[in-house]
Amino acid sequence: MHGGKTHGGIESQPHDWVHGLVGGASPQSGVEGLMSLPDTAGLDPIFWLHHCNIDRLWQVWRTTSASHADPSSPNWLKGPEVAGRDPFVLPKSEEADWTFTPEQMTDIAKLGYAYDDTSLPTGLPHPALRLERLGASPEAAHALARSQTMTASATAELLGANKEAVRLVGSKAETAVALDASISGKVAASLQAIAAAAPSAPDRVFLNLENVRSNNDAVAFKVYVNLPSSADPAQHPELQAGSIALFGASSASVADDTHAGDGLTYVLDISHIIDAMHLAGNFPVGALSVRLVPVHPVPESANVTVGRVSVFRQGN
Repeated sequence: MHGGKTHGGIESQPHDWVHGLVGGASPQSGVEGLMSLPDTAGLDPIFWLHHCNIDRLWQVWRTTSASHADPSSPNWLKGPEVAGRDPFVLPKSEEADWTFTPEQMTDIAKLGYAYDDTSLPTGLPHPALRLERLGASPEAAHALARSQTMTASATAELLGANKEAVRLVGSKAETAVALDASISGKVAASLQAIAAAAPSAPDRVFLNLENVRSNNDAVAFKVYVNLPSSADPAQHPELQAGSIALFGASSASVADDTHAGDGLTYVLDISHIIDAMHLAGNFPVGALSVRLVPVHPVPESANVTVGRVSVFRQGN
């Protein structure tokens, strides 16, 4: 679903960033536009244009690889009815309201529409390029890319986590994630195996920001891994793990009868950063540093916290 670039920038979170940017507010102002808040976003006419494009991007993603498929769990397919909540209802002007499930909305041909353009956005690297950079021959890389799928049965293991919650105030926040030596060794071995005569699929590594809470949905920040302490983040796009916009965070942070107030969790693919460390001979390491760099300085009143920063490997 990413457009433009595969890592970093607005493209790593196209839905939430557009909501925040169109909302047009900064955290310091204390005023948020209609698009910045889930409860009011649908009142802005551009909301509908934005979501049409998000749906189109989903369709692009689904058609680019055999491994790109919608979730198959009943919770996703049946939606609220699984949890005993009110179903989705679509009002019709001259007919009875239509009650529907997410499963009924997945086949756009049955819904009677099509997109003019579902081609892959320019600038996205072919999956085989990662394998070639890691040492596979072009022939082996393309063969492995065609066969490679990441399924629910793939192993996910915790590489490490930081020790305490992170509070984002001002222009940055930093934390360290200690890595388990044995799990790091598995990642390193999978990266080294790419250069073998019969390469196997390399691990992917993900950075999780868990239980992110905020009083202000206009907060947006970029996430960097192993950025030198005195470095200008803008000069190191290769170390950017992704970007986060806190659309919906304020509602998710409130504990009430139906919500636990646990905030939101974000998952960023940092495989490209780990790959670069491996190729430079700098992986495994004992820890990774993680820096959060907001677009605008964050006031204390926004109360932005990250409950835990963790790193996982996913592979065989």
